[in-house]
Formats: sequence, structure tokens, C-alpha cells
Amino acid sequence: MEEAIASAEVDADVARERAAEGERRRTMLETHELEKVPERLDSLVQQGVVTEDEAEKLRELNKVEARVKSGEITETEATEIRNSLMNPKAVTNWNERSGRQSLSPSNTCRSSSR
Repeated sequence: MEEAIASAEVDADVARERAAEGERRRTMLETHELEKVPERLDSLVQQGVVTEDEAEKLRELNKVEARVKSGEITETEATEIRNSLMNPKAVTNWNERSGRQSLSPSNTCRSSSR
């Protein structure tokens, strides 16, 4: 691309616009593919790409994302839930030290005060 710009075959602004469009297209495709992952987890387990435990964690993480999008929970609550899913022992220890109730998916609900 730099060669084309240097030889004046392509205007610098046009080149930047094309590069930005390519990046937008790549991001859109990546997002589209990531949205399909929950549907493909069983297949990924069968192929040995992920374990059943990893697939279950991914399913739970997907549910957390859906709850954030729907407004059921805040991003802060979602972060705590994600952390509890990824490292339940550390969160349990933190909850015990702070005297807080666990924010696991089964214990979290949106309060009426929000």
C-alpha cells in the first residue's frame, strides 16, 4: 500500500479509508463468528477443541453476557460473576473475608432498588 501511495497511484486518504474499511469488515466477521460459538460448543467438545468443563463455563459466561445486555445485571455484577465462574475458590475466599454473599449466577438477581 505504501508503494502505491508513494507512486501516487492511490491517494493517501483513499488508502486510509480502504484500510479502515478492511478493519471494520474483519471486526464484523470476527464478532459474527464469536456469536456462533455457544451454538457450536457440543461440536467443539466432540472434536476435542474444548473440554466439557470448559464448554459449560463458556455457556455460563454467555448467559452472563445476555443478562448484561438485557439490563438484568450491571457490568460490575457481571464482572464478579465472571470471576466466580473462572476461579470460584478465590471468589469464595474473598466473599468470606468481606462477609459478602456470593454473586454466583444462581445467587444473583437484580434488586428493585436499581
